Amino acid sequence: MKQIEEQQTELLHRLPTHSSIGTSTEPSNKLMAKPDKYNGTHDENIVTWLISLQEMMAYNMINDGDRISIAISYLGGTALQWFVDLTLQNQRPSSWADFKEKITARFQPVDFQEHLREQLLQLRQKQSVEDYIQSFRSIVDQVHHMDELTQVMFFVNGLSLNASLYVRLKHPKTVEEAIREATTYESVMTIRKSNHIKYNTFL
Repeated sequence: MKQIEEQQTELLHRLPTHSSIGTSTEPSNKLMAKPDKYNGTHDENIVTWLISLQEMMAYNMINDGDRISIAISYLGGTALQWFVDLTLQNQRPSSWADFKEKITARFQPVDFQEHLREQLLQLRQKQSVEDYIQSFRSIVDQVHHMDELTQVMFFVNGLSLNASLYVRLKHPKTVEEAIREATTYESVMTIRKSNHIKYNTFL
């Protein structure tokens, strides 16, 4: 155990510190949130972590040659040990694309796509339509090979009862159409409630 910790410490000492990440030539007042460390646990999503990390590095204009070193500084636990083992076996990823492919192959569950579809099946609107749309998109954007009408079906099924009925009456052909109708329904309902107006949205 002590030997593993020493190996990890030695590797991390070779990496740039977070404060040195990004040297944009143009000053910006915008803040880009740093991704959390990825530890390789079952509760973490390697795809969304990679997307978050890549967005941060693109924002800071990190070139591909430095991206692996930056990524390692955001690894911990099992994920960091995985990289240590690769390095000790002289199998360190040769490029950023190679790193993404290898870490995804190692930590993405074999049944990941089935799991995403199960999440869509169980997803329900519990708060605002906007919150539901965000949750829906965070899942469906990771799904491979799902046709548009199937996506529409999942989206409409997860809406609240009245919103779902309203959107179905509009017969949306795309997810964006369904989202627009659901948003319209919520806007009308909000206005009706705030003005104490009796209004039948189904007419």
